[in-house]
Amino acid sequence: MEHTDPELGAVLPSDEDIVRDCLTLGIRPGGREISLMREFAALLACRSRFVNLIGPSEMPRLWPRHFLESLAFAAVLDRAPVVDIGSGAGFPGMVLGMMGWDIVMLEPRRNRALFLEMAVERLGLSKARVERARIEDFSSTAAQYTARAVSDAASLVGILASVGAGDAVLTVREPSAGKAGRAAARVFDLPVPPLDRTGAVVQYRVDRASNCFSARNREERE
Repeated sequence: MEHTDPELGAVLPSDEDIVRDCLTLGIRPGGREISLMREFAALLACRSRFVNLIGPSEMPRLWPRHFLESLAFAAVLDRAPVVDIGSGAGFPGMVLGMMGWDIVMLEPRRNRALFLEMAVERLGLSKARVERARIEDFSSTAAQYTARAVSDAASLVGILASVGAGDAVLTVREPSAGKAGRAAARVFDLPVPPLDRTGAVVQYRVDRASNCFSARNREERE
């Protein structure tokens, strides 16, 4: 059985600080959710020694940069099932799964998918599963999609429209609320602090956003 270093628990703040930071996002995690986040952080730190998941420089900001940004997605999502595109090391997919979402994490890279599968099993997330696939090759009727640091929103919206997700919404992180423009259906500004970088979590409707993005792209080319 794999053992994790107990000192790795220090990568997350105290329970009180976790609750305080989450309240700035309108979220109040329970004791079970906090325990799951701590366990996932320890798994991530341990496995990152052997698999390219999170670099050493990211560990000190694991909470404000990765966990809190992922939790911010909950501010604009409803409780319908979610497909997380390019889950990577598990942000935001694993965090949403810990918070009770029914979620499918798409990750085509073998080592990262294996890590996510192990983490889902270890944490007992019965409503989360991993698919080793790209969104272009995945058949889904989900109403909600998320992505973080995968591709630009216009490209993802176009892909979702092409695979038949025309009535869905896509939620992503943008570097600023202004970048979303008129195509955004919902915008949630990221509070700094407790997060360590500015930006916004933005939700796009695939059908409307497709038209807006197309028009904007045509204007830029002209």
